[in-house]
Amino acid sequence: MLRILTLALILAASTGCFTMNAAMPGTLRTDVTAAQTEKVGTLTHETTNWFYICGLLGSPPEDVFAAEIKKQCQAKGADGVANLTYEAQTGCLDFAIGYCTFNIITPRSYKLTGDLVRIKASPLPGKPAKSAAAPGEKGAQVAQAF
Repeated sequence: MLRILTLALILAASTGCFTMNAAMPGTLRTDVTAAQTEKVGTLTHETTNWFYICGLLGSPPEDVFAAEIKKQCQAKGADGVANLTYEAQTGCLDFAIGYCTFNIITPRSYKLTGDLVRIKASPLPGKPAKSAAAPGEKGAQVAQAF
């Protein structure tokens, strides 16, 4: 009985937490309606982050999504993203790796989807268009600063 209680305490103490803090670029525009936007494309991005020791170690970089959102917006000439959906997934392969390593290594998959839009409304006061060039590109103009 003491062995079972000890094992239960060890398992309870070894549970971890999977935390994903992601900085999103830009400004949240609640003043823009769907009629004031024009869809120019679709945002899709999937990434996997590796966590260690039941999720206690291995936090991803803060700009893991921001760089990809900027890149896809600039490629389509969009001002931003509407209907942004964020999903954290544990797929079969993720689960199998975690199970086989006793959760010492635990991958998690993340997926972003949304609509790339061009805003027809006026820009925010004090937020003039700025250059937000993608890596290796010079002087790409966007309607709102990221």
